[in-house]
Amino acid sequence: MPELTADGRYRLSVKRDERGLAYNARARAVGIQVLDRECMTLLLTEQGPAEGDGQDALCWGMADRSGAGREGGRG
Repeated sequence: MPELTADGRYRLSVKRDERGLAYNARARAVGIQVLDRECMTLLLTEQGPAEGDGQDALCWGMADRSGAGREGGRG
């Protein structure tokens, strides 16, 4: 489960395997900041990925603790 950081973003770590590398590339394509390639840590804004390309790069619904976000993703 992602954790909320002090600056209002979410920290999400993805296992470094083939699927994790795909998440990393897709997240970067939609402008999500990748902090650490070794542990695949990503920072997400509350708005989540931009509409359109790569919208399912992450299961964004899981990152929204208020329950108002998107419900999961296909990735």
